[in-house]
Amino acid sequence: MLNNLTQINWYYLIVGEHGTGKTTLVQTTILNLQVPKGVVHFECPSNAKEFAINLAKHLNCELYPHNLRDIIVQSTTNAARRGQEDHSEYSSFNILRMQLRKAAKYYQEKYGRPMVLILDQVDRIAKKDHEFFGMLQDFAKDCADGGYLVIIFIASEGLVPQMMKSRSAWSRAMIPFEVGDISDEDAVKFLQNSGVDQKNAEVSVKYLAGGRFTLLTELRALNQVNSKNLFEEFKKRLFSQIKMNLRMVEIPKNHEFFIKLIEVGRIDIEQAETIIPISMIHKLVEINILKEHQDDTVSFHSRCVETYFKEVILSNAAI
Repeated sequence: MLNNLTQINWYYLIVGEHGTGKTTLVQTTILNLQVPKGVVHFECPSNAKEFAINLAKHLNCELYPHNLRDIIVQSTTNAARRGQEDHSEYSSFNILRMQLRKAAKYYQEKYGRPMVLILDQVDRIAKKDHEFFGMLQDFAKDCADGGYLVIIFIASEGLVPQMMKSRSAWSRAMIPFEVGDISDEDAVKFLQNSGVDQKNAEVSVKYLAGGRFTLLTELRALNQVNSKNLFEEFKKRLFSQIKMNLRMVEIPKNHEFFIKLIEVGRIDIEQAETIIPISMIHKLVEINILKEHQDDTVSFHSRCVETYFKEVILSNAAI
């Protein structure tokens, strides 16, 4: 996408579960770009003021021949001395927003293509400051309308796509791809290459980890510490976390929604709303029980969550 950015009147959202390699993919792509790259990859802090100051440090002279950090610090200091109304927690970003437009226009005039700003780990902002996250999305839309700065958001699945889709600025968003799990076959090979015996690798992938890379690396680490009863120990850890997450919401473990989801695998959100309130669906997404897909369906968040509910519901049926 960065190599051939032809659709400049959009901003982008790359989504994928934590640990699926989103950041690594972006960093590798940037590394292979020709100079001048014109791409800023920025890992977002959760604080609006830190966001502006830290991002300004990343805008080097290739993009703009001025020290934006000094401009922002001096501007916010002057505003505070004058007692201006705009001296708020977002004043630094308001100044950066103006300077970013100048930097992007400078870069486009000099190199004939738009500057690209990649905002990684935007979940941090979305969880802590909804208002600031909305400001970032509005800014991305404004830049898309102007065609001089392309902004790419990178986020885990769940909260960020929900928030962005609920706002009018979503009209300029494009989701180029979703970074997903590796295949079960590749997952088993990964575990075997990491020292997990074939039997444990196969059963752990089939019932617990699937191709979810974060779970695979967790299993690899557990195997290095204690390979005895590996599957059961891993299962105990994961199920304990699932139980803890479920305690955060008030819903029975044998709810008919979970029974239906076991039967069909995925369910359309509109159909799901006839069984369970949409607010509960969002809560279950946030606590990693459900996974919301780009085709407006939901499924269990991971293989281990599906296995957990299958065991719970089967045990209840046997009583």
